[in-house]
Amino acid sequence: MNMQANQCIREARLTLGISDAEIVERTRLTVSELWHIEMRSTDLLSDVASQKILLLCKELKLSLNELLDIPETDDSVSEGLATHVCNVRTRAKLTSLQLDDLIGYEDGFIEKVESGAVALTEYPLELLMEIADYTHSSRAQMLRALQGELKFIIGG
Repeated sequence: MNMQANQCIREARLTLGISDAEIVERTRLTVSELWHIEMRSTDLLSDVASQKILLLCKELKLSLNELLDIPETDDSVSEGLATHVCNVRTRAKLTSLQLDDLIGYEDGFIEKVESGAVALTEYPLELLMEIADYTHSSRAQMLRALQGELKFIIGG
């Protein structure tokens, strides 16, 4: 990950003239989370829910791909995030239990993700990147599926 990502977030917020209170209200971040992000004491991949990072990028007009140094691709993803995870897992010829073991989650976790019982948007981006890596799929496509999920959750 680009080590300057946290700094880019702070600079974008200040450039747009958005106060701490405004960004907290718009993104579901806490004041403490925002402070830790902007002061670079929080790892965006492992410490913050995906949904919050996407909302932050949306509000600050930042590209998530650029922030994470993941090149964007022209490949579109028309399926939801849960379906995308199921499809990449199946193409990788992994069972849900095998993927559970690879990512270090309890048995049944991926099955719950794929059924829609668990929302990956509530988990850190690191988990999504691990799923992409272990299934030998595209991180950029995983981010597209995630961004599509955000549009479904909050609209627009």
